Amino acid sequence: MLRDTSNENRQAKAQELQAAAATRANHLATVASTDKLIDNYNQDPDIKAYRQLRTNEMTAKAGAAQKNGVGDLAMVFAYQRALEPDAPNAVREGEVATARQAVGRIESLKALPKKYISGDGFTEEGRQYILRAIDSFRKSREQNYKLAHSQFIDRAAAFGVDPKLILRDYGDDSLYQIKPGGFFDKALRGGQ
Repeated sequence: MLRDTSNENRQAKAQELQAAAATRANHLATVASTDKLIDNYNQDPDIKAYRQLRTNEMTAKAGAAQKNGVGDLAMVFAYQRALEPDAPNAVREGEVATARQAVGRIESLKALPKKYISGDGFTEEGRQYILRAIDSFRKSREQNYKLAHSQFIDRAAAFGVDPKLILRDYGDDSLYQIKPGGFFDKALRGGQ
């Protein structure tokens, strides 16, 4: 007597399809959970504020490296935005004047002759003052950033996802260096 293997084959094929569907569903659920984790990370107020401070810090460093009025203006904008990184807004002309005055009366007197030569720029001491101030603002928020970042690392681990694959560490100083031949280095040299 011959066995009817076609029915067994159909059942085996149905089980394979069900297993494949379950695997796909698990994969899609993992992707959705991971995407949600990334979105939550990027929207976390401590992460956002720290990321904005890092961006302002890089803008100020690039501006300082230009050593001219245009770069100094970029520093002023970065400084003003660093004051409220979690509520970035437009920098108004009066705020630019206030920031320029913030470098101090002596700094203004040192810059006076330079004003007529190179377009109202800061001295090197003034540029360093602004860079130190922005660095201080960033450091004041660093602990909250690190706490939030470590909580998201734990969440990623709970999902079974390698945090390095989905969470950018904005506290990693090596990400914020002007590298020779890199984008900022080329921008500072006029795209060359």
